[in-house]
Amino acid sequence: MDYERIVLSIIEYIEENLFDKNLYKEVLKRVYISKFHFHRIFLALTNETIGDYIRKRRFTVIGKRLKITEDKIIDIALDAGYQSHESFTRAFKKYFACSPNEYRNHVVENDLLMLAPFTENKLELIRIHENFKPEIIYYKSLELKGFYGTTSLYNLSIEKYWDMLHEYCHKNKIVPSGEYMYMIWLSSNCDVRTIDPYVLESFYIGGVFGEEAHEMKPIEIGNQLYAVFSLHSKFEYIKDLYRLIYFTWLKKSGWILDNNNIFEGYSKDFSLKKNTGHMKIFLPIKKQ
Repeated sequence: MDYERIVLSIIEYIEENLFDKNLYKEVLKRVYISKFHFHRIFLALTNETIGDYIRKRRFTVIGKRLKITEDKIIDIALDAGYQSHESFTRAFKKYFACSPNEYRNHVVENDLLMLAPFTENKLELIRIHENFKPEIIYYKSLELKGFYGTTSLYNLSIEKYWDMLHEYCHKNKIVPSGEYMYMIWLSSNCDVRTIDPYVLESFYIGGVFGEEAHEMKPIEIGNQLYAVFSLHSKFEYIKDLYRLIYFTWLKKSGWILDNNNIFEGYSKDFSLKKNTGHMKIFLPIKKQ
């Protein structure tokens, strides 16, 4: 049985009937296998429960409608199936961490909260199972040398920063040791729902260098428990991986973010342009 075809047909049905009152029940009626079995298949292929997928798609559409139309909030609420402005606002704030009015007038759309419909190509990411079964490791202290900078998530260009660092190393005949180079996100804001992709975020790029790298700035990472997610090629899915980490894996894993910096490790042959190498995302965690 072609389970992927079944799931994609259900996703198409969900899109055509997204705000129907009985959508969840109607979805299950259209599946000619056991409900329990279908739930497991849908979760395995999308890494989302059916209920979560519907909820995220609905709020994605609601959020875009608030931004691109002048429709009254109460009309949007009623069209989305809410009985009152108050119940809609409660649900909206739980998802977006702000009121509908604040979202419309002040908040910049956060890509991590926007879930596009799953397609056959999108399911390719989900099939890379190791991305969603991270290693849980204790990372010992590691001293790096490198440079500080700022970037917005909207204009993020990882390749540019690595080109700058590699050019500096080549010019000064400096060779890093170890398998990875690193990018550390220095922001202390842990609620990713409130990230403004246009605001400049501080970061640090560097590696393990000897005394010859005296012009580089030192920084220390480690002494922390991390969930480590790997991505081999398919780098166009980096944002999707972060979305799944924050809004799916963290909610179901029994772990929460610890108060430390998230950082990324890049193999020395890493290249977005050539789609070579691999990267790791180090998420500082602790038990709930």
